Amino acid sequence: MADFARTAKSGRDWTCFDSEAYHITICNQSPRHFFGYKPNGLPDNLDPNILTTQEPNDNLSDATYRLLQYITLAKTPSDSGQKSVPYDAIREVLHAVGFEERGNILRAYFPLPFLIAYDGDRYAEPDLCLTHDDLTILLIVEIQDQGSQHCDTEARAISAAIAAYRYNNAYRDEKGLHQLGSMTIPAITVYRTRPFFYKIHVTEDLSRDIAAGRYPTKEVIVHRCIVALPPEHPLYEGMECMEFRGEILMYYEAFRKMAKAYWEKYGLI
Repeated sequence: MADFARTAKSGRDWTCFDSEAYHITICNQSPRHFFGYKPNGLPDNLDPNILTTQEPNDNLSDATYRLLQYITLAKTPSDSGQKSVPYDAIREVLHAVGFEERGNILRAYFPLPFLIAYDGDRYAEPDLCLTHDDLTILLIVEIQDQGSQHCDTEARAISAAIAAYRYNNAYRDEKGLHQLGSMTIPAITVYRTRPFFYKIHVTEDLSRDIAAGRYPTKEVIVHRCIVALPPEHPLYEGMECMEFRGEILMYYEAFRKMAKAYWEKYGLI
């Protein structure tokens, strides 16, 4: 809202109020609108045993055994301070789906300069981001902490996407390329083992408004796609349920293909 306070704060401190303060709204899209089709294909190199095996066992490959271990651990919130479990789980899933192609690596807490309200000493540090040779930012990933609001997790992803837009344009400038007036930054938020997918379209106008701590005159729409599960199942259920695992992996694969098309369009890979 226009009368919300817009103070200089780091991306990791953003909440849903900061998104509102900068006229940013999240809107759901159906899979057909979000991807252009209903996800229907699994990753080419995926071990089919991942779709039919509930618990790790000695008959599995090392990679599949490890992935199932992480899924099993991440499905239950931990009170023992093991905050790394959901991070490790999503890293393993993204690797299994094929996001880490040659030159692309996942980085934790990668510091992205975040100019906000004329303060140049702030940073956005996404839980995970996919980088290409550490020169460009391809994907933002934020994991919802136990007890936190999902909209705050989404706000952190949005702030990181805005910082990624500036980071990528700075790289283009160093290469002697013209800076782009807008980029769509793919992002994922995760609650336990359930993902939510986003297309965060960042424009130069939005970037400048945030740099100046100014309310954008034009509403910014972030598109979100949710893996549809039967309504009788709680929000936190995800890949630990074999009946949904294949569906979720199809969404990951469709998102990877869509994200790669954006990276190629913007010359990021």
